[in-house]
Amino acid sequence: MPHIAHLARRLALLIGRGWLRLTNDTPAIQQIQAEFFAGEVHDQMERVQDYGLTSVAHPGMQAISAFVNGDRSNSIVLAVADTRYRLRGLQTGEVALYDDQGQVVHLTRSGISISTPLSVTVSAGQSLRLEAEDIALHGRTSLSWDVDGYGRRVTSTGGGSYEDKTWQQGAVVSPQTLPIRPPEGP
Repeated sequence: MPHIAHLARRLALLIGRGWLRLTNDTPAIQQIQAEFFAGEVHDQMERVQDYGLTSVAHPGMQAISAFVNGDRSNSIVLAVADTRYRLRGLQTGEVALYDDQGQVVHLTRSGISISTPLSVTVSAGQSLRLEAEDIALHGRTSLSWDVDGYGRRVTSTGGGSYEDKTWQQGAVVSPQTLPIRPPEGP
C-alpha cells in the first residue's frame, strides 16, 4: 500500500497552477519564477513557447506547469495566462494576438483587423506592395510620403483649409494653404 500512496501523491503533484513572479528572457529558453502552494517558489522554470510566438508575461499572471514524474523540483511551464487582458467574444474559428496596452491583431471571419492606441511601423528590406480592389488612405490630421529626398505632406489647418507642402532634399520649398474641395474620401 505505501507504493500506491506514493504513486497517488506523485500523480496529484504532476500538474500545478501558480502565479508568475519574475521572468528572465535572456536565455535561449525563457525562465520564470512562480509560486504554487503557499511559500512553494520555483526559480528558473523553463517556459515552453510556440514557434514564431514569444512574450514576456507580467508578474501576477497565472502559470500552468508540469512537474516531471510529480517531482516538484523538475518542472516546465506549459502556459501563462492573464484574464485581465484576454479578448472575449470571438467567433468560432477566430484567432487574436493581443497585449495589455490594447494592441490587437484579430483574424476575424470577414478579414484581418489590426488596432493599436500607439503607432504602427512596417519595414521592408526590399519592397512593400499593397494590392486590393480598393485602397483608401486616411489621415485625420495629415498624410505624408517621400521618395529618396523628395516628398509631400498635406496637413489640415482647420476651418476647411489644408497646407500642402512639398520638399526636396537640399531645397527650400514654401508651403501653400488651400481650401478643401469636396468630395472627400470616407
